[in-house]
Amino acid sequence: MVVFREPVDVPRARPAVRPACVDLDLTLVDGWILQGADGVIVDIGVTDGTLLGWTTADLVSDTAQSMLHPGDREIATKVRDRVRVEGGSQTLHLRARAKNGRWVWVETVFHPAPLPDGRLGERTCVTVRDVSDRYLGHEVMSLLVDLRQTVAAATTARSAWQRTLSLVSQLVPFDTAVAWEDTSSGIAATEEWVRHPDPEPRCPRCLDALRSEVRAAWGDPLPRRVALPAHRCIGRTALPSTLLVKVLGADGTAAVVEFVGSQVDDTSSAVQLVGEAFGQIGDALRRKHTETELALARRRFELAFTEASIGMALVAPDGGFVDANDALCKLLGRTRDEIREVGFQAVTHPDDLEADVAYVNRMLAGETGTYQLEKRYLRPNGEVVWGLLSVSLVRDDAGNPLHFISQIQDITPHKEAERQLQQSVARFRAAFDDSALGMALVPLDGDGRGLIIEANDQMRRIFGCDHLVGVAVDRLVEIDESVFTSDDLLALTPEAPAIRVEVKAAATEEECWLRLVAAPVRLEDEEHGRFVVLQVEDITDERRVQAEVTHLALHDSLTGLPNRVLMMDRIERAQERSERTGHHFGVLFVDLDNFKDVNDTFGHGHGDGLLVSVADRLRGGLRPNDSAARLGGDEFVVMCEDLSTDVELAKRELAAIADRLHDRLAPPIVFQGDELFVSASVGSHVSYGLREPVRAVVSNADTAMYQAKSRGRSRTEVYDAAVRARAAERLTVAKELRAAVSSDQFHVAYQPIVDLADDRPVAAEALLRWTHPELGSVSPADFIPVAEESGLIVEIGQYVLERVCAVLAGSNSPPGYLTVNVSARQLSQSDFVSRVMTALEVWGVDANRLALELTESVLVEASTSSHRQLAELRDAGLRIGIDDFGTGYATLRAVRDLPVTFLKIDRSFIAGLTTDDDDLTISKAVIGLADALGLDTVAEGVETREQADLLRELGCPHAQGYFFGRPAPFDTPASC
Repeated sequence: MVVFREPVDVPRARPAVRPACVDLDLTLVDGWILQGADGVIVDIGVTDGTLLGWTTADLVSDTAQSMLHPGDREIATKVRDRVRVEGGSQTLHLRARAKNGRWVWVETVFHPAPLPDGRLGERTCVTVRDVSDRYLGHEVMSLLVDLRQTVAAATTARSAWQRTLSLVSQLVPFDTAVAWEDTSSGIAATEEWVRHPDPEPRCPRCLDALRSEVRAAWGDPLPRRVALPAHRCIGRTALPSTLLVKVLGADGTAAVVEFVGSQVDDTSSAVQLVGEAFGQIGDALRRKHTETELALARRRFELAFTEASIGMALVAPDGGFVDANDALCKLLGRTRDEIREVGFQAVTHPDDLEADVAYVNRMLAGETGTYQLEKRYLRPNGEVVWGLLSVSLVRDDAGNPLHFISQIQDITPHKEAERQLQQSVARFRAAFDDSALGMALVPLDGDGRGLIIEANDQMRRIFGCDHLVGVAVDRLVEIDESVFTSDDLLALTPEAPAIRVEVKAAATEEECWLRLVAAPVRLEDEEHGRFVVLQVEDITDERRVQAEVTHLALHDSLTGLPNRVLMMDRIERAQERSERTGHHFGVLFVDLDNFKDVNDTFGHGHGDGLLVSVADRLRGGLRPNDSAARLGGDEFVVMCEDLSTDVELAKRELAAIADRLHDRLAPPIVFQGDELFVSASVGSHVSYGLREPVRAVVSNADTAMYQAKSRGRSRTEVYDAAVRARAAERLTVAKELRAAVSSDQFHVAYQPIVDLADDRPVAAEALLRWTHPELGSVSPADFIPVAEESGLIVEIGQYVLERVCAVLAGSNSPPGYLTVNVSARQLSQSDFVSRVMTALEVWGVDANRLALELTESVLVEASTSSHRQLAELRDAGLRIGIDDFGTGYATLRAVRDLPVTFLKIDRSFIAGLTTDDDDLTISKAVIGLADALGLDTVAEGVETREQADLLRELGCPHAQGYFFGRPAPFDTPASC
């Protein structure tokens, strides 16, 4: 494309007189161009005032390359550099853009332009002659048009070659032609055609040299003359000329054709036409290697006209339609017969007819070979459609016009888009000043690149500045270069997506957060078309709310301490720092002693007040880098970093911190006039680096805390030998569990689940109970974790499942469905689904009468395969529920994506339902969340009428708890 520049001091039309440095005959050319070694035009001469419509002012100081078609630039550069350095002349037929925007064929002759001292290498002189008519003459046009028939008629690759060469022979005289193709064994000769009756044989030496030349020609855009070895083959009387011409396909070089003959000339313009001709069948030659591919290619070629996606027509010189394809019929809203009855004038909008006819007359007069025009067409119903018309003229051997080939592409949507774009620009201009957002316009080109040139009132109000014009964006906001830089802004292109970032306003008295959107646009009515529109919104309040929400998500709502999620993250960060620095870190698991007595004696209000005071005292007893968290209930965790690199010294440092916490908790806490005394059992565990999982670090401290509880409370125990003793104890429990499974020491109790609308039982939860022959009733809290750890939970879980199915299969089975608790170990079994479905099938129980409950943490941490198993069971009709919901860390997305059908609100929230606003809010949120996701809700731990009535008002459908009935065997009525 020609780049328009400021006019230079040159004549408007310099005659095409011979340049002083070159001895040329310029009587038969349109002009000449003198260009430097870098291709920049330094001088120009023309014959009729312009060169392809360009004046000298248009072209001087530009590059000749910018005028050429992109597909011709490489070969033109190679020839220019060869002639400039080596001398001689070279003729090329190239495509160049005329002033009116069309591509025309020109014959260019490259000459060396020596300096006054005779040296070569600095300049090149190129003569230019428009030969478009020659390229559209009958001889060439017939050749190119007949290629379609050639490919359609050919049934094999050989016949395609033969028919094509028969046409090419009209342009290039050759004795022998050989096709070299890329076969499975490498580049080899596949076909040979002999026009001379007695071809002379080639010796092996010639063939080897020729193969090397073919490989070189495979990547060379120029026809390649072959220099045979300097010897005579046996029997040869003369060395004929050999020329290699590359055949291009859509995916690269399809073949190389070798022409041999005494009259073959690589400088002939016909050779270039041969390259074009072969290029048109390059893909076809490859497709015709099999009979099936040949038929498909021929069919596609035959249907090119009728099945084209754009309108095509053959138009007689008088304007009448000879033929039209279906696409054109659809475009014009007429049948093919109706189109044949009218001329193109009848379907052309009157306002566009004059320009169209003028182009036609110019083509008929031989002034141009093709033209392209945007015009409007009329349908019979008066509807107007826009088309992009491309027309070429076919002439006979005498040069008389035969018919026009017209291609019409429907551009109505594009024109409509242009109209809408213009309206959009107008709306943009109108809405810019009145926008509720701060808006500014920043150019990406010119002297003002990157500086605001226009800003609306809202923009000025946001930044508190009346003068924003000429200010760079990075002076208004604090840029975080890891997210966004001013270079990112300046590099935007119209095709690039908008930049959306949140930044701080610079130099403001109060913290001000902004949402900045930088969108690239092109305004055609501006001298420089590339701009960025900045949209700025004050989101300070929004950020403040987000910060509060984040704080609530990561902190305990009662005490303000970090919650479990945040503490786990901090421990993980501490592990990484410990790994780098070599310092140990420690965890203290703090559990208040007899906290339940405070709740039972004074009520939950005093209990909450006690927890808040304990949290304050914990904060006050920590070092700057330590942190405390509330895990839930009366459990706290303290994490201490930067302990000694020596493990024993680190343990003593952690013990000292624990002692300080005991001392701070010793004084009574006064709440609403009552003195509350509190102590704590503390478990201490020192860790280093990444040796332990985060949960193991906390679990070890938790285990040590239980040791402190068992040893009298109000003390600190370190995770060491005591842990091993506890492990031995757990092994004993595991052994007793195995005996319990085989000796039928287990039984199942059922706690009713009622419909809060009428307190009618609709289901029941199956709860496992263990009666030891010596220890008596053993709490599930004591044996379930051991069963989980030892793997016995799988067998025990199967026992519960079988008992529940047996009850459901009984003649007087309970109403509704029964729920069974499922552990993480059970869910991880690959045959979990088959176990459940087999039990239902054996006992003849409908799947919708069985429900499975899993804790929130088990569901969130379960693998994808476990989720698939649950989804399979849910799809089979089983109910799937989340037990103790709200105590884990399931996100809204996780709940939505998990295969569950109901939620159970944890009893800890129900306990404070009537006394604690936070518990009420959480319960209300869970009920609303379940309702929004189409899930059922069950409230656990309902113990009073007030709790039941409030849950009913909140819209909770189901509940269970001691208020409705305690767990009991199925044949024993549940007591209320």
